[in-house]
Amino acid sequence: MQKTSIHRNVGTSSAVRYSREARARRRQIRRNRRRMLFILITIELFSICLGTLVGYVIGAKPVPATANATEIVTETESADPNAALRQLKIKSSERTLDPELQSVMIEMCEKYNVPFALALAVAEQESKFDPEAASNTGDYGIMQINTVNYDWLRERGIEPLEPKGNVEAGILILSDAINKHKDYHLALMAYNCGDTGAKRLWVQGKLRSDYSVSVMHYYDKWDEIINGERCKDMAYYNECSRCGAALDPGEKCDCEMAENKNARPCGNTEQGENKNTFIL
Repeated sequence: MQKTSIHRNVGTSSAVRYSREARARRRQIRRNRRRMLFILITIELFSICLGTLVGYVIGAKPVPATANATEIVTETESADPNAALRQLKIKSSERTLDPELQSVMIEMCEKYNVPFALALAVAEQESKFDPEAASNTGDYGIMQINTVNYDWLRERGIEPLEPKGNVEAGILILSDAINKHKDYHLALMAYNCGDTGAKRLWVQGKLRSDYSVSVMHYYDKWDEIINGERCKDMAYYNECSRCGAALDPGEKCDCEMAENKNARPCGNTEQGENKNTFIL
């Protein structure tokens, strides 16, 4: 009887001890899980704080995609005040002005303080916007730069035989003429015939020419288009058969050369000779 009691006591003691150890292990497991969860939450919070700090330092401010797009458009427009002029479709009766040369012309007009409409008028009169136009008097390009100007232009780093250089050369020459003579007609006469040829006409009291009148007709047209007073997408227009001025369909020219049906503008010649029929 005593042996049986001893065995029972031993069995009961072992079961109690096992139960205590199991509870202790479960408590330890729960504590480990809580520690792990705490560590993970701490790491996540640290990552969020670090990301926010870095974003603040580098100025990365999250904005909605639509707002960001709007902001980009606004900045682009403010950075390029000539965006509307660059988008304007420039056409003569024969061709459309190359968009790249159009941008160059806008930049050169700003650089040399020449109205964009006047530069367009000269280019249309001279070449109808043809960058490869050549005359039998030595004029070349969209602005019809004469060979006598090549040396001094190249000394200034301008290549008149390249389309972009040709545009800059023409606008530079036009700018110098405007600053010197303070009158568009006189400046255009000098551009067309050179100072020597123009002076011969001025001493005769001839202060306008077929050329200057025709260019000023183009100038008026482009000035109205740029300022929105005419349709900006003029696919075509008519020209006066006498002076070559640009006319809207049905418009009549008010030029003063009704009797001069064979008038032709002179080219820029080395001697500046008068090949024009001029008006007072």
